[in-house]
Amino acid sequence: MSTDATQELIYLPLRDAKKSPNKKINLMVKVSEIRKVLKSRGSGYVLTLKVFDQSELYPGIFVNFFADNLNRLPQVKSVGDILSIHHVEMKFNEGEWYCTSNLKLSSFGLFNGGNVLNLSPYQSSVNYQPAPHDEKLFLKLRTISQNQDDKVSAVDEPLSLFCNIVSEEKHTIVCKVLHIAETSDADLVLFVWDGTDSPLVTLRSE
Repeated sequence: MSTDATQELIYLPLRDAKKSPNKKINLMVKVSEIRKVLKSRGSGYVLTLKVFDQSELYPGIFVNFFADNLNRLPQVKSVGDILSIHHVEMKFNEGEWYCTSNLKLSSFGLFNGGNVLNLSPYQSSVNYQPAPHDEKLFLKLRTISQNQDDKVSAVDEPLSLFCNIVSEEKHTIVCKVLHIAETSDADLVLFVWDGTDSPLVTLRSE
């Protein structure tokens, strides 16, 4: 049964998390890089993971996990797995954003990022409690990818103007994002403009 705390749990997109320096936040993200566990300055250990979500595919941010025991650190099975982390602190240093997670105070759950039926974490900290709305965000994260091949193939396609877009067909466009809104279903709506409705400008040479 969910507690009041998990019912009120809010996950921030990475884009919004960067507006919350030195604050405790919650994230649900995908793992893009797994670094080697190192000894911390004290008697504990630190693990660094690089993560991304639908609001920031590139470059993503680093999350540093600190624990006094190796077994308490996340044991990520594969790049692309999904990580839910609660009460981590957002930091900014030397031009770079990152998160710190002291596992005495924060918690995590690790999930298979592939298309499997099991939606339970394959590893979680002792104090981790999922929230009722986790499943919806979790399933949405499964659909996003950081695949470089997908990125390149999209650039190679011919570009379309808004005035030439046909309903229910795929198009590649270059445009300016004017506004971003979120629906009641937590979907993002982008208001964009490609400039094709601007008045013609006559350039005069002297």
